[in-house]
Amino acid sequence: MIEWTFDPLEIKNAWLNIEKLGAIARRYSVNHYGFSSSHLHRGLPTDRLIAEWWLKSKRVTQLLEGQGLPARRHRGEN
Repeated sequence: MIEWTFDPLEIKNAWLNIEKLGAIARRYSVNHYGFSSSHLHRGLPTDRLIAEWWLKSKRVTQLLEGQGLPARRHRGEN
């Protein structure tokens, strides 16, 4: 498994991480890097999602083989 963080407000990056690479995000880190000092985001917190990329999972292998995401299961389904 490989882990990295990404900004949940950056939709294109989130789409790449989750939909194209097959990463999952189960953890949220509040102000992960401290308040931003950039001119664009000055003073804003740096909240992040932690991506988990399980390289040998069915989800990831199907995506990398061009088969798309596996069917999603809903609660209560076997």
